Amino acid sequence: MTRALVDLTAVVLPPEFAGLDLQVPAGACAALHAERAASEQLADVVGGLLTPSAGQVVVCGQEWRALSAAATYALRARVGRLGSHLAWIQNLNVDENVLLPLLDRTRAPLPELRARAHALAQALGLDEVPRARPARTARSELAVAAAVRMLLGDPDVLVIEPLDPALPESARRGLLGLVHAACARGAAAVWLSDTADHWFADLPPGPRGRLSGGSLALDDSPLANPEFDA
Repeated sequence: MTRALVDLTAVVLPPEFAGLDLQVPAGACAALHAERAASEQLADVVGGLLTPSAGQVVVCGQEWRALSAAATYALRARVGRLGSHLAWIQNLNVDENVLLPLLDRTRAPLPELRARAHALAQALGLDEVPRARPARTARSELAVAAAVRMLLGDPDVLVIEPLDPALPESARRGLLGLVHAACARGAAAVWLSDTADHWFADLPPGPRGRLSGGSLALDDSPLANPEFDA
């Protein structure tokens, strides 16, 4: 049996979760409808930033509560996250922001990291990662750069919150392909949307459902594309 890289069991965390169960195996993508507040809280739980009042959160075979500070930091580096609310350091250029999370956990030379980042940007429709300050960068380009930042370190778990409306359609298509590639190499993904998301049918197989009322209702078929209210 394929191991679950994301394994949430009976997670209780008011006000959004009242006994949440979710298992996402390696190679799979969970596609869930959720309001933005619930999406952000779920991303915090998976990333070890919020500790539930009850239940168990196991990511990449490790339970967050059982980890030392150093082990927590190491595991968090294996979780890539995309959210429109995530901050940029304003006194660094956008490309420096993108590279920063990797600089203390890789021996790859800086030119190689820059080349990887620019290749991802091109897959998402930009010539390169912007080199201006965040405040001087178009919101659409920041949205693409945020996706590059999530993907750059080849994380084992991807958590994609409701996409920034500024993310261009071409970038969304590119992101879909990159999520497929990540799952093909053995990553697990959680794709969250607060609208009727037509991308769900094109995502890699995995759980499909709706998060509401504190619990998760999963569809019977893991390949189903649920009809959500816009």
